Amino acid sequence: TLIYTSANNGSPIGAMLSQSNLISAVTNFAESSGINENDMYYSTLSQANIYDRVVTLACMYVGASVGVLNIGSDVPKLLEEMVVRKPTVFRSVPKIYNDIYSAAKQTVSELGGM
Repeated sequence: TLIYTSANNGSPIGAMLSQSNLISAVTNFAESSGINENDMYYSTLSQANIYDRVVTLACMYVGASVGVLNIGSDVPKLLEEMVVRKPTVFRSVPKIYNDIYSAAKQTVSELGGM
């Protein structure tokens, strides 16, 4: 499979990842992470992201459920989906985590806490 850098420092650079390398990464992640068939993996990462691809395949390898939502930065929609899907494993970009934190902090403040 071909993977590419995110091009943060210039032009994208492609690299070939062999099937045996990918299988090794998937099985090692599955064994070291503790995920199992009872888990629900939920991601907002691009399927082109190699980390997300490895985690998704590892979940499939152990029989865990996988959910993907292409929401951009629609955090209210993400939070609605998380209530419904109840993920046990979640991956995203730092901006989404910051937005979730801000939304939670605002809700707590509105409810009279903190």
